[in-house]
Amino acid sequence: MNNWQEELIRLYLLICEHFDRTLVLHAQRMSNNHQPACSDQEVLTTYLFGLMQQRRSLSEIHRYCRMHLHEWFPRLPGYVAFVNRLNRLTSTFSVLIEQLQPLFPAFQTAAQTTVQVHLVDALPIMLAKPTRSDRARVAEQLAAKGYCASKATWYYGVKLHVAARQQPGHLPLPAAVSLTSAAEHDLVGFDLLLPAVAASDVYADRAYKMYAQNPELRERLFHQQHTRVYTPIQRAQGQQRLDYLEQVYSTSVSRVRQPIESFFNWIEQKTAIQTASRVRSTKGLLVHVFGRLAAAMILLLFNS
Repeated sequence: MNNWQEELIRLYLLICEHFDRTLVLHAQRMSNNHQPACSDQEVLTTYLFGLMQQRRSLSEIHRYCRMHLHEWFPRLPGYVAFVNRLNRLTSTFSVLIEQLQPLFPAFQTAAQTTVQVHLVDALPIMLAKPTRSDRARVAEQLAAKGYCASKATWYYGVKLHVAARQQPGHLPLPAAVSLTSAAEHDLVGFDLLLPAVAASDVYADRAYKMYAQNPELRERLFHQQHTRVYTPIQRAQGQQRLDYLEQVYSTSVSRVRQPIESFFNWIEQKTAIQTASRVRSTKGLLVHVFGRLAAAMILLLFNS
C-alpha cells in the first residue's frame, strides 16, 4: 500500500469518527427521507484530501478525486452537486478544527503548564486584489475592502485572526480563530480571541499595542483573565530611534512571535488559503477558509 493510500484511509477514519461524534449535529440535513449515495463523510474526506494533495481550486480537487480516487469513492457526485454539498457542510469545518486540537501533544500537556504562550496575528484572505477591490461584491455579509500593511496593498476580502499555542522548535498550533472583514481593525478580531488566551502570555505585532502599552487596559486584562500582551515598542512621533533597552525588548518580542509568521507562510504554501478569487458566496468563503485551515491541521497532525 502506498503512503498516499495509508493517508487517505487514516483521513477517512478520522472524519468518520468525528462526524459520528459531533459533526453530524452541524450537517444541515433537514430530512432523513433522502440519503445521498455519496455520504457526507466521503464528501468531506475527498475535499480535505484534495487540499492535502495541494489541489488549489474546487474544480481541481473534484477532477483529481474523480480521476484518481474513483475506486475509493465511486459515487462521488458531479462538480455542481459536490460544491453544493460542501456549502451545506460549511459549519462542520470550524467544529472539526476544534475537535482536532486535543489530538496534539501540545494541547494534551497544556494543563500541566501554569502559563501558556500564545502568538497572535491576522492573515488577509483576498477575494479581489487592488484592480477589482472597488467593484467586488462577493460575500458582502463578511467581506469588505481593506488595507494589508504587510503587503502594502488594498484588497477586498476578510481577515483570519489566529491565536496559536507556542511549540518551541515546531510550528505553533491554532488554539482559536476568528474572522472579520478586511475593513475591521485587527483588535476587533483579537477581542473575539481573548477568551481562548486566558491565563497566558500573548505575543503580537504593533497592531495590538493598545493592550500592551495602555496601562489601564493592560491591568484590566490581567485582572480579568490573567493575560499579558507583549508587542514591539513603536517609536513616538518625531522619535528618531528607540533607546538600547527598547530595541532589545522589541527584538525579543519579534523573535518569540516569528513562528506564527512561519505558520502563515507554511499554510499558504500548502493550501493557497490567501487567494480566494474563485469564491462566489458567503458559504463558499467559509468553506475556503476553515476547510483549508482544517486540512493544514490534519497535515500537522499526521506528521507530528
